[in-house]
Amino acid sequence: MKVVPTIIGIVIVLAVIAIAAEIGVRYFIGEKISEGFQEESARRGVATQLHPKASFGSSPVLPVLVTKEISHLEVNTPSTLEVKDPAALSGQPEVIGDPAAKIVMAKVNAANPDDPVAGSARIEVTLSPELLQALANRKTGARISSVTPLPGDGVFDVQYSSGIATSKLRPVLDGGNLSVNLEGGSVLGLNLDGLAKFIGDNNGNVFSLAVGHGLSVDEANVTDEGLALVLSGADLPLSTVSQLHFE
Repeated sequence: MKVVPTIIGIVIVLAVIAIAAEIGVRYFIGEKISEGFQEESARRGVATQLHPKASFGSSPVLPVLVTKEISHLEVNTPSTLEVKDPAALSGQPEVIGDPAAKIVMAKVNAANPDDPVAGSARIEVTLSPELLQALANRKTGARISSVTPLPGDGVFDVQYSSGIATSKLRPVLDGGNLSVNLEGGSVLGLNLDGLAKFIGDNNGNVFSLAVGHGLSVDEANVTDEGLALVLSGADLPLSTVSQLHFE
């Protein structure tokens, strides 16, 4: 009868060891991701004490020591974004850092713990009106004074010189790339459809976002917070995400 308590005791000890090892592996991978984020931020001149948060879902991570694969990895990176002079009142706007992002990866190859590679990845990020304003002013030099989301219409209201002239800014998806175009316009309340083409290219294009790195833009929606993007890709190194700069 003493055998049963002994077996139970062994099982409990093994369970405790397994739990401790699981926690240790999760902590190690999380720290590697955090170190990479801090190094990339420092390389770009962004001073931040913020750290990304990594989670692994309900599946155990410990088998990665043998399989070298993590079935699920989610990383939430904090915003390091700083936009200086978005209205271009004193020259070119300056964009430093990046907005917060949610990265969900599946079948992550962790053979290289410093830079895991996701079999598939989905990235959610929102570009703020202030960032869009800065990007548009850098491209056109039009001195856009405000960019206001109009989610119901799927556009942004754009004002120049505090409302003397207005037009609309519309995101357009094209084969996985994103174009942001000006359309319509008015000056002192008078309709002037040619304003958008005058400020942008012939089609009113203000700027385009060709993501690269094997990623495509799957969704682009105007929300109260800005332009919400959903990106996706396959065989994507985690370091690639830190190279998705909106400058």
